[in-house]
Amino acid sequence: MGKWILIICLISLCHTGTGCTDSKVKKSGEPIVDIGGTSINDKDITPQLDECEQFLRDYEAWVKVYINLIQRYKNNPQDKTIIEDYEKMIAEIGKWDIRSRECIKDSAVLIKYEELQEQLNDNAIQVAFTK
Repeated sequence: MGKWILIICLISLCHTGTGCTDSKVKKSGEPIVDIGGTSINDKDITPQLDECEQFLRDYEAWVKVYINLIQRYKNNPQDKTIIEDYEKMIAEIGKWDIRSRECIKDSAVLIKYEELQEQLNDNAIQVAFTK
């Protein structure tokens, strides 16, 4: 039963986000205008993480924790602490849905987001079909 709940939740993750507006995503190499109106290249300054880059970093860290949880379940499905950790992870799915909407219209972000989704799916499938 636990395997199927895990799979359902992971599948729901795959279909959650709807994307990011282009105006909020700063693409590398685009000019940045300083206060005086002079254009400079973002390669000439120390870059700060924009919202979408931070989203990807945060989401990747969350995915790693989730995959670790999946592996813990695979190694010991009788461990009762896994259920508590799993419930905490599932409670955060809505947060990722909202944050992804702001970013996945950018193709580079979408590609990385889909790669992370694939990692989750691969791990969940391994657990679901392990006897």
